Amino acid sequence: MKIFVDGYTTEKNPSDSGGIVIEKNGEISDIKIDKPGLTNNEAELRAVWQAAEEATEGDEILTDSQVVFYWVKNGYANARPDLNSVCQKRIWQVYGQKNREKTIGLKNLKS
Repeated sequence: MKIFVDGYTTEKNPSDSGGIVIEKNGEISDIKIDKPGLTNNEAELRAVWQAAEEATEGDEILTDSQVVFYWVKNGYANARPDLNSVCQKRIWQVYGQKNREKTIGLKNLKS
């Protein structure tokens, strides 16, 4: 199953609020985030995390963020070292590293 994700900030970038949008099986979820200093890239990354939590074996997460795609693929965020632990913690879900329970695909819609 394909899961489309997007993250956003409101008014400006960075912002004090934003959210994530996930489309799965034709159902759209819009989850609000209130966090001072929230950046668009952080919201995009949170969307991938949330989708990975909800995904099942063989699902595919699709993002339009090239930055987040490479952060997750590489397991670190050069420009945002504060997010490295999150990238590393979630990468097993997306790429099915050893001793984990599910493998989920990740694709960049812009590639």
